Amino acid sequence: MKRREVVFTKQALRDLDKLHDGIVERTGSRIMAERYQDRLLAVCARIGDSDEGGRPRDDIRPRMRSWVFERRMIVLYRVETRQVCIVRIVDGRRDYPRLFASLKVS
Repeated sequence: MKRREVVFTKQALRDLDKLHDGIVERTGSRIMAERYQDRLLAVCARIGDSDEGGRPRDDIRPRMRSWVFERRMIVLYRVETRQVCIVRIVDGRRDYPRLFASLKVS
């Protein structure tokens, strides 16, 4: 299996920022938020090594896959020729298929 570069959509980067800010708001700890985000980013990097390891999610969009992070967050991504594109990072308790109903993914 070849290593693919991992890239993030603008929306996925916004998702990371919202997640970080939400943890700080709930816990009052920037350190806790940064550690959580670091673990999540490490998982995203590993997706580039094992891009077919997640679950196929053609029900959301063709070629979409998902990876569960710490039983709560869902990393949605597409495997492309030379890269893995992290499309969204969402709370698994949300109705994420509905989030994608109006999303245009090329």
